[in-house]
Amino acid sequence: PVDWQSDRGQLFLNPRMLIDEQQRLQAAFDSCLEARHCLGVATSGTTETSATKIVLLTREACLNSAQAVVDHLEIGLKDRWFHVLPDFHVGGLSIWARSQVAGCEVIQSDWNKETFVNQIEQCGATWASLVPTQIFDLVSLKVKAPRSLKGVLVGGGSLSDGLYLQARRLGWPLLPTYGMTECCSQIATASLSSLEQMTFPPLKVLRHVRVRVGEQECLQVASSSLFKGYLVLTSRENRFESPIEDGWFQTRDRVELTPDGCLVPIGRLDERVKVLGELVDLSYLQKITDESLRQKGGDVRVALTAVTDLRQGNRIVLVYEENTQPFDFFESLRQEINGKLLPFERISEISQVSRLPLTELGKVRHAELRRMLTEIALKSL
Repeated sequence: PVDWQSDRGQLFLNPRMLIDEQQRLQAAFDSCLEARHCLGVATSGTTETSATKIVLLTREACLNSAQAVVDHLEIGLKDRWFHVLPDFHVGGLSIWARSQVAGCEVIQSDWNKETFVNQIEQCGATWASLVPTQIFDLVSLKVKAPRSLKGVLVGGGSLSDGLYLQARRLGWPLLPTYGMTECCSQIATASLSSLEQMTFPPLKVLRHVRVRVGEQECLQVASSSLFKGYLVLTSRENRFESPIEDGWFQTRDRVELTPDGCLVPIGRLDERVKVLGELVDLSYLQKITDESLRQKGGDVRVALTAVTDLRQGNRIVLVYEENTQPFDFFESLRQEINGKLLPFERISEISQVSRLPLTELGKVRHAELRRMLTEIALKSL
């Protein structure tokens, strides 16, 4: 999907997007001088604002990132990459960049949890990239990994220790990653040697990236793979913004950096809310919830979010999809989780929706979920 020798701009959009919206974004991209030679990719994060934001990446930056990943994972000409991620996200585009650098073959297919293993066995793929939601699907089916796989890169969201271990026991050679669209994909990745053990691996910062921690534990990145800037579209104007200062990009991701060159993701700055005057980390609560759910054996997905509360400031809500498990199952889960939490961290309420709003990579769209909960509350008045 990418002509790596071209210098023309190319915008990647979700084909399911309304035609009018596609045309609006394409027109804005075509008229942006800074986007002329860039690849345009929508961010895959979970926060939402009134503005649409397109990340502008140069081909050189994408190939620099690809070379670092290829070197780190020792990917070669004989490898075959089974590709089931959308090309309108950096996770999908980066697979093509690695193919360009390493010369390896890419076999592209739609995601189907029922046929995924069989497809890999038929084509003899050695590598794949998945998101945690897809790993959850495979573990739920208890399917064992194909023998041909050397590694499965897992990005696009937080992978819990419990899910990682369950997948490893089924033979899946998972290599967790940390990355972002603004850096053309990966920043830190587990090493191949981590597959010699069953414990959740450290994420090694790749050689093409420099990292440091700024205020509020937030990561700052400098790299030859950094984006050029954002094309921001609002109802009033379209504008180009470059938040890079002196070569460094300030993220809103809270991390810990270890002395041996590894990165430990903690959570998003905007995933912390105040309850009764105390800061509560929603990503931490979600991790505990996912672990409790897996121990309980429930083949369902739940999301934790926070809604405004006049007395507490915010209250924590556990949200599940209807027609999955009876309410008593989730009430039991809530009590179990609350037993592990401090009083101000505890889940105050359980709510159900017809379907959790997810991005194409399986992340929960928290702003949309909160709107849904508000509408449910208004209807009950």
